[in-house]
Amino acid sequence: MRKNLSLAFCLSLLSILFITSCGEDDAPGGGGVAIPPSISLLAEAGYISADANAGLTDTLRFRIKADRGDADLNAITVLEDGAALPGGANGRLIFPHISDEPSSANNPQVIVGADGAGLTWDVFILNPGAAGNYVYNFEVVDKDQQTDNISVSVTIIGNPPVINYSGGADIIVGTNQLVAIAVDVVAGDGRLQSIGVRENGTLMDANRLRYNSPDMTAEFGANPLDFPEADKDGFNGTIYIRSSIDNSNKTYTIEVTDEASQVTSIDINFLAGTLIDGTFPAELLSNADGPSSVFGGLDLSVPDSVPANSPLADIVDLGIDINKLPADNWLQKFKPANGAELRVPAGFQPETFDFDAFTIKEQIIELYNAGTEITETDVVAVDDIFIVKSGEDYFLLKITAVNVTTADNRDSYEMTVKQALE
Repeated sequence: MRKNLSLAFCLSLLSILFITSCGEDDAPGGGGVAIPPSISLLAEAGYISADANAGLTDTLRFRIKADRGDADLNAITVLEDGAALPGGANGRLIFPHISDEPSSANNPQVIVGADGAGLTWDVFILNPGAAGNYVYNFEVVDKDQQTDNISVSVTIIGNPPVINYSGGADIIVGTNQLVAIAVDVVAGDGRLQSIGVRENGTLMDANRLRYNSPDMTAEFGANPLDFPEADKDGFNGTIYIRSSIDNSNKTYTIEVTDEASQVTSIDINFLAGTLIDGTFPAELLSNADGPSSVFGGLDLSVPDSVPANSPLADIVDLGIDINKLPADNWLQKFKPANGAELRVPAGFQPETFDFDAFTIKEQIIELYNAGTEITETDVVAVDDIFIVKSGEDYFLLKITAVNVTTADNRDSYEMTVKQALE
């Protein structure tokens, strides 16, 4: 009988232990598994739910769904690249169900009322304003401090500024020469912020740069230089870069940055050239049929006036039209002589041609090679430009005066000659 009682007692004890071990115990520290909240991004039209691209001015729109676990939901936190987005007056975070103003948003945003049991919220983030890749993380926490989170990557793609440059990619320059670079900078999504110049990849000294200064005196105050307010919406002007003093090839990079931190650039190569042999102003070429016909030709290599029939003459005046009265009988034209060749610059426009910029032999040769050959000039006027090749020597001519006389035939031209001798 005592054995039977002992057996019954043992069976009862085992039953109690089995029932206890199979029951749930959700109390903290009781050995059970707590169920955390969950959060997800809903894939709906107009909302970001997976890695995506966005424009520089787009508002980023998300629709989040959060569900409770064992405890009610307590707060939502939104992070950008690991840092909580600021709320309040300077914030970029909007919870439309609360307000359309960032200043009304808190971060973390406390969850109240029925939303504690589960919610579907829209979350709007004002664009960071700069191109690049950003990671956004949405984290939910419940009243038991259990959490869940989800993240998504957004690449902000903007329209950077554009630099329009119609000059050549290679420019032949001399040492320590101030070179004019005409550019038209068109703003993209952001207003223009600054312009800088690099020499072989390194920001160069600001005192070697000039900003849109006709007299070339307005140095960059810094490099990069902030655009003045008047040029922030677009810049059409001239940047001046002083070439190096070591007579070597250099690459100059003009960089423009906008207020959205977008950068665009162009490269221009300065190729070391040979300085011209000289510049000779006010050389005289006279009417070949006048009393000063002894000066009707010009030897450009000296340069000096010579008779029109001299074998040394590179150009000669064409004299007069004998069928006209002396007041207007001068043809006011000249032609090449003794095997010389005469050309005019391609697309020549007096108002845009910079005669003073030609300080390198190779520049004059290049101008000649691209020019149009002529057998004689049209009626010559002040500021006309001509290029002459005589043998292997090149000469750049600018007409500085045309002296027309009406009572005699003492008409003449004055010109400035630049020599690029062999």
